[in-house]
This record gives sequence, C-alpha cells and structure tokens, in this order.
Amino acid sequence: EQDTATIVEAYIDPQGESLNAIEGTVGFFGKGVENVSLVVVETGGSAFSLWPVLPQYSTEERVIRFTGGTTESVTDESLLLRMRIFSSKSGDVSVSWIGGSAYRNDGVGTAEGISSRSLAISLTQSEPNQINASSLDSTPPYFEDIKLSRDPEAYEGKYFLSFYAKDDISGISKYSVIEGQVTTEVSEGIYVLHDQERKTKIIVIAYDQAGNSTSIKVPARYDWLLELMFVVSLLLVTLLVFFRYRVRFR
Repeated sequence: EQDTATIVEAYIDPQGESLNAIEGTVGFFGKGVENVSLVVVETGGSAFSLWPVLPQYSTEERVIRFTGGTTESVTDESLLLRMRIFSSKSGDVSVSWIGGSAYRNDGVGTAEGISSRSLAISLTQSEPNQINASSLDSTPPYFEDIKLSRDPEAYEGKYFLSFYAKDDISGISKYSVIEGQVTTEVSEGIYVLHDQERKTKIIVIAYDQAGNSTSIKVPARYDWLLELMFVVSLLLVTLLVFFRYRVRFR
C-alpha cells in the first residue's frame, strides 16, 4: 500500500576510507517543522545492519538519533537510512546533520568527523491516517547467517550464538532469543548461552520495525543423539522380538 509521505534518503560517503560504525543526530528545522506529524525511519537496505540505538524520530526534540554498525566494511557511498515524513499542512523544512562520527574499520575504531549540507524540503499535506509502518511493510525479515561458536578469547570461552537477519523495507528492530523457559531481548546479533552443556533447544526470532517476525531453531547438542538412541533401541526391541519368535516357532 502506497502513501503520500515525503521520502528522504540519507547516504554516507566514506571517501576512500573503510568504515564499520556510525553515530549521529539528524535535526528538522524551519517554519513547517511544527506541522510534521510523523517521521517513520526505515533502515531496510542500509549498509549498517546492527543498531545499538535504533534511529527513531523524537517529536519533542524534532531529531533522529542513532548508532549503527556492520560486520563488514563500508567503502562506497551507501544508504544510511530512509525517512518517510508526514505533515498536517504544506510547508518548508530543512533536514540537517547536527553532529556525530563515523568509525574506521582499522581494529581500534578511529573516529572520523562527518560533514553534510542541509536539505531543504517542501512538504505537502500527508497525514498518515491508517497508513502506518505495519501496513507499509508486511514482509517478514529473513536470516542470512546464524552460527554457534566458542572462542577462548571471547565471552570467557563460553558458547555463543552469532546471527544476522535482514529486512529490505523497514529494517531490523530487535531479536528475541528463547532458551528453555527464558526469553531475552537482544539488540545486536550476539547471545551467550546460559546452558553451556547445550542440552536446551534455542529459538531465535528476528523482528522488523513493522512488527513482522521470523524464527529459526538451534537444536540442542544431544537432540540427534537421543533420536539415534531411540532408533537403536527400537531396532534392538525388534530384533529381540524377532529372535524370540524364531526360537518359539522352531
């Protein structure tokens, strides 16, 4: 379903550097800013997939704050985020970069200043009414990677899950990890297992900003062994019955 919102996309240009994190604040100014009724921020397609601070619009401060990262490197001009702006009346606003930093993928996170020019926008009346993030994005996210690991130099040598999901429209909002009877909300794709013997099945759920979700199961270490033992036991019982009846009918 389409809407009449004004769409503004923000891009990051590394200018020859290799980046893996960014934090910043985008502000809205001008005579028409008081008429801005809603700004839906989308991260679908962004070069940054990890959001410790998810970009959201504050109606009180009229700003968007965010902190984003990626497990890869951003070396070319890439999409940072998308703003879907609704206004109760027509009017002019400017979108400006207030401040923040990008960080090099150099092992130490060297900070780099960011420069930007303001963008003047003429907004038309576009009340969201029944249009909302959920109706704009009805497609669930999808997992691109999930891995169980253990590293003596990370997380005290404990088993941990690393996972990565994508959503091409509104972007990933959060993850939930269900381990046994315990549910933990995770903003980044890392989860250290409580049950280090891995006897417990784990379910990882990814949510997009529209509330759609998808899940993936991580079996317990001994699930396959239990199934094998069941099959072997069944075969043994069958053989015993077989030989029993062979002896009986001999």
